Amino acid sequence: MNVRSPLLGISLVVTAVVASAGSASVVFIDSERYTDAAHSHSFVASERDRAEVRLDIERHLQQLAERSLPVGDVLTVEVLDIDLAGYFQTSRLRNGYDVRIVRDIASPRLKLRYTLMHDDQLLDSAEEQLTDLGFLTRTNRYPVDDRLRYEKAMLDDWFHKRFGIR
Repeated sequence: MNVRSPLLGISLVVTAVVASAGSASVVFIDSERYTDAAHSHSFVASERDRAEVRLDIERHLQQLAERSLPVGDVLTVEVLDIDLAGYFQTSRLRNGYDVRIVRDIASPRLKLRYTLMHDDQLLDSAEEQLTDLGFLTRTNRYPVDDRLRYEKAMLDDWFHKRFGIR
């Protein structure tokens, strides 16, 4: 009995999974002018908060591409505007914490421009405004403590509809 054979099989599977991944590049255009960056009632009041939101969105799009796009596919996304679900309000309680108020009238919105390439061939390209008006009525697989749970679900839906994969 060869002890190495199960490990060799596992490493071949891992190599195959990694080799089947597409990639994504995400760029944030004029992020200081985004809807959520421009208003004092925004959920992302500080530059640190805005940077964390950008990083979370970038990682999420990269994970979607790695998980779903075929080898050789490269998705380039330019994020043109971000308006997170809800709004930011300072609590009137003694603790003074800021609270994110989420109501159905303040749905998440993202404006983006994307290009999907396979090697040197253009597969798809467009500028789109993503909005999820029913974000509170549908099942959301992201935890309630994920501050971008509505935006990630919206991006998942867009990715599936646009590229036919999840």
